[in-house]
Amino acid sequence: MKTRILATKALRHEGKNMAFCSLSEKEECVAKKIVDAAFVVHKTLGPGLLEKVYEVCFCHELIKRGLKT
Repeated sequence: MKTRILATKALRHEGKNMAFCSLSEKEECVAKKIVDAAFVVHKTLGPGLLEKVYEVCFCHELIKRGLKT
């Protein structure tokens, strides 16, 4: 049996109790694209560059995946 792990988003909370709900399919898809784009940029460029370089490359990767910046 294949288990599916979904990210969650926090709802409004009172005091210390926080409630969570599952992300929608669309939100899950967008989140996966964002994480994948960040991973590809980090893996390709490595550490040590200026933040602006990572930002430009990250935006390019998001556009390639069909997300608007």
